[in-house]
Amino acid sequence: MAAPAIAVLFDVPLATVEAQNAGRDRMVPVHIVREHHQPVPTPARLYDEGFTGVYGISELSAGGPPDRLA
Repeated sequence: MAAPAIAVLFDVPLATVEAQNAGRDRMVPVHIVREHHQPVPTPARLYDEGFTGVYGISELSAGGPPDRLA
């Protein structure tokens, strides 16, 4: 029996990600952070790839559950 595949998209502004990175003991190089921030897939693409649920988090400090994305 296969387990469901769930995706979580972190929709966080690049400025927020860079600020969090700047506060780390071991910073990730800025060009790597920017490179990885760009290719965020759409929920439709993830469903097409076989994910059974796609959830989104838009704030790093969110305390509630993620929103289910259509």
